[in-house]
Amino acid sequence: VELGCGELRYCILPAISYLRAEQPDAIISGQTIYNIVIIIANYLAGRTSTVIATEHMPIVPKLRKWNFLKRNLIKKVLVKADFIVVVSEGLREEFVSELEVDQRNIVRIYNPIIENTPLKSSER
Repeated sequence: VELGCGELRYCILPAISYLRAEQPDAIISGQTIYNIVIIIANYLAGRTSTVIATEHMPIVPKLRKWNFLKRNLIKKVLVKADFIVVVSEGLREEFVSELEVDQRNIVRIYNPIIENTPLKSSER
């Protein structure tokens, strides 16, 4: 859904309005900061939808690089997603250990671009 809000910081209110009006059963979002925004908007909208956050990159570099506010948003908000989908077992283990997420809420779905290549697993 295109919210037409330009900058990310202006997206929370339009997202809340959308969630209240449409009441989708589920939301799938991608990238850490967008995941955080949609989790906050869903909470402020009255927790109307199941949130499935997708993550394709390691979380540790973000925790080291980002400022205090963003680090705490990751640790306090991202873990509130109903499910976090990651693309490797290594990412799954990292999210469980670094964010102390219940491993039942972390789902690994391999990247289909890598998984469906004709290379043998030993060549990857």
